[in-house]
Amino acid sequence: MRALRKKLLRPRWIAVGLLVAVTAVAAALVSTTTATSADAVPFSNPAHPVIDANWIYEHNFYESNKFIFKVAGSDGCLPSATTCAVGTAGDSNNLPPNYNGAQEFYDWWKGVGTTHTPQPNGKLGLWITPRDHLFPTRTWQGNDAELTIPGAVCAGQQVMLASHNDSTPFSTNNGGAGSQAAAGSLTPMSTMHSGNWGNGSGYDANMGENMNLEEIGSVLRWHEVNGTYPARTLKATLYDNEEGGLVGSGFYSAAGTAAAIVAAATAAGDTNIKVTSTANLPVGATIALDAANTENPTVASVGTAATNTTLAAPAAAGDTKIYVASVGGIAVGHNLSVDLANVDSRSVSTVGTAQRTATTLAAPVAAGATNVKVASAANMVVGEKVAVDAGFDNAEFRLITAVGTAGAGGTGVTLDSALTGAHASGNPIQDVGSGITLSAPLDNAHRVTSRVIDSSALGTGITLAAPLAKAHAYGSTVNGSATGLLSDSPQSQIIAVLNNDQDGLNYPTHKWGTGYYMSNLADGNAGPWFNNINATPVSAAPNSIYGTVGIQRLQHNLPAVQAFRQSSENAVTQSLQDLGAKYSFSIPLENPLQFKNTGSVPDTPGIHSVPAYLPADQAQFTPVLDDRTGRTDQVSFGVRGIPSLGDIGQYDSSTDPLVGGNDNPYPPSYPSKPTLAGEFGQDSSSDYFSNLNYWASGTVHGPGGYDKASEGLLRGVEFIATWFSYVMASPQEGGAVTQPSRPIAYFEMTPRKPTAQTTVTFDAGFSRTKSGSTDDLTYYWDFGDGSPMVMTDNPLIQHTFPTQAAWRDVKLLVAGAGTWDSPEKFGSFRQVEPIDFFPTYYPALAPPTEPAAPTGSAADPCGALTAPEQAALIDQAREAKRSAAAAPTLADAASVALTSDASPQAPEVTEEDTETP
Repeated sequence: MRALRKKLLRPRWIAVGLLVAVTAVAAALVSTTTATSADAVPFSNPAHPVIDANWIYEHNFYESNKFIFKVAGSDGCLPSATTCAVGTAGDSNNLPPNYNGAQEFYDWWKGVGTTHTPQPNGKLGLWITPRDHLFPTRTWQGNDAELTIPGAVCAGQQVMLASHNDSTPFSTNNGGAGSQAAAGSLTPMSTMHSGNWGNGSGYDANMGENMNLEEIGSVLRWHEVNGTYPARTLKATLYDNEEGGLVGSGFYSAAGTAAAIVAAATAAGDTNIKVTSTANLPVGATIALDAANTENPTVASVGTAATNTTLAAPAAAGDTKIYVASVGGIAVGHNLSVDLANVDSRSVSTVGTAQRTATTLAAPVAAGATNVKVASAANMVVGEKVAVDAGFDNAEFRLITAVGTAGAGGTGVTLDSALTGAHASGNPIQDVGSGITLSAPLDNAHRVTSRVIDSSALGTGITLAAPLAKAHAYGSTVNGSATGLLSDSPQSQIIAVLNNDQDGLNYPTHKWGTGYYMSNLADGNAGPWFNNINATPVSAAPNSIYGTVGIQRLQHNLPAVQAFRQSSENAVTQSLQDLGAKYSFSIPLENPLQFKNTGSVPDTPGIHSVPAYLPADQAQFTPVLDDRTGRTDQVSFGVRGIPSLGDIGQYDSSTDPLVGGNDNPYPPSYPSKPTLAGEFGQDSSSDYFSNLNYWASGTVHGPGGYDKASEGLLRGVEFIATWFSYVMASPQEGGAVTQPSRPIAYFEMTPRKPTAQTTVTFDAGFSRTKSGSTDDLTYYWDFGDGSPMVMTDNPLIQHTFPTQAAWRDVKLLVAGAGTWDSPEKFGSFRQVEPIDFFPTYYPALAPPTEPAAPTGSAADPCGALTAPEQAALIDQAREAKRSAAAAPTLADAASVALTSDASPQAPEVTEEDTETP
């Protein structure tokens, strides 16, 4: 177990003339989503998951013509909302599904995704649980809906499939319908006549949603035929309002605001505290003050923050100069407090410059070098300190002795002493300025990014609604509330994200189903669509998509990022091999025309096949690359250091072949050059099935009829879904273990980030019996705060922790059928949760008063209990059951009161009474 760590379906109210066709296709869909045959053989192969691309297309076709114009936040107050900006909570403002089908879509998608029929999920569909995660957007709410199947032995690590479900608010009338929807109009389509209404967003939304369902289904069917079960937790998720700017995925990665720091000690009875930041500390907010001696006061008014900065270079004991990120507000004669622990208080003698704009290394640097080549020498100054590999753990600091010319062939920047390690070309290098001179040498050493507070400029601080009950030291933390769906527990961490977005026009599909694409009319050897697999970067070079801190976090988690990249590349390789064998390493070109002579008769009419799925194709047409487009939802996770990728099919960059730029037939110099998006129709009014099929095959539908896919489109969808499913099933990601013969325990917490509160809700509704049922389970909770164990048959429970910032080791024991000494009776899971404080994120330094992060078994990312811990938990549960059985009920007490003067007596408890859950 330690090794694991690490059919055109138009609703009848639109076109009743299509009733017969609708009925026929709907019947087919019913047969694949609500059938009850338990003996049917699942669509799979013991060797690997198998994708049914026809299933994906049929469901996409159904959805795209059933749930129209799914604009996020514009379909009324969602049913599970507790508050509503307009109208009342619930769906009282729900628009019809042929006007805005967002609400109806959610119910449909979750229904299909939780079936346990042979397709899509097989019997393991019994273990899938749907959950809604609402967030405010536009007029009402968006919903990051999830499907979760908890892992058997490492439930604390999650592998997430993802897509976005919302349509583009497309404007067709000069600021009409689409812009009204984007602005949150209550009647967004009152002026709409065409545009995205009616096309269903089959490519740039719905394809990914249905691929997710079949991808996770294929993995579960594969487990079923092998008698196995996912080792880690698998999720399929909808990132709502992607078209609004990665809003839904941003709801996951929202990190709140790092703790402010108490800039001057306070006494009991004070009503004002000086802080380093007033961000996220609004009037009326309850805050968490002091992780070492916590209380939760309320903010009455907000003033100004203290002047403060951080060290841009480490300082040694005896130094009289510090290098800082900013000198704003700091003046000669001011008193500075350097660091939050081992504090040095010194006055300022001179104020120089702060760190300057960073550049990059223009050539590799070897260990022992005293000269570095830089992309720009504009912000390098003789006598100032420079950081090589600035911001990373291997950063080295030297003084600049000479500044020459820029470029790999320039004379570069000369340093006062040799570098200890090697540094890669493209990595950041930054002049950290001339710094601040202090009145006396420092007594202590201080790390880079340590806090520096100007005690002569403390600001007006924040005023509280009532006097403080306790005293709080300088350097104490101040936390406001936080949002976000990424847990800060060592458990419940997402270890990989695979995002489907606008898939189908990608390798091995050929452009318009011909070799005579407009970029190659001469010999008929035009290649297939490029497949954009945009992965979190492994390079430390600055990246505008992920930002400085995002790249630092990815480098800090580099082994995991590299392992994910490798498992993805391996999956692409294996998919080429397996699909190549399935299709004799070829793909048909379905377009009967040849464009080498406009309007010409084909030289040899008929469908021709060309080679496909060749090993050499991987590097040329479908490589896994550092993300260079940044257009899709994996970015929201990469900035948190989480390995992630998005497969976004064709993309128009016009010049960069590494992201499919050569796919656009028009040269960059072409006047008014149309983009592929404009030509094809992603994010536009042309996102409909005949167009999608045509760009994938040269035909507007498959040979089976208007509601059938072309072979080219099916091949493009199948390829991506296949390699996604392979990653999900791989030992490095989802993994596989023998189907458990015991219950599976798993829970999640709301809110995920209780940074300034102590009352939370735990949801154990993901737990299952060994047969996949939620019936007859008993839940035993140890909240890790000294309170008694709680026994309940309700999977939802609310708990209030003591008012003290702490990591709380919450353990869950679920009991099914069997005797108490049976190993098949119990399942267990733990999450160690930070309550009433905000744990510091890398690369920032944790304040000294922040509770120490869990260690030992409590830090196990899988959430597994050791054998002694589980035995102790079972003993606690047994005692809790005995106590519950011994306690007289209200009915018992009432009966005794009516019949005698005696005190109520509990029934005698025997061992036999404790043999059931």
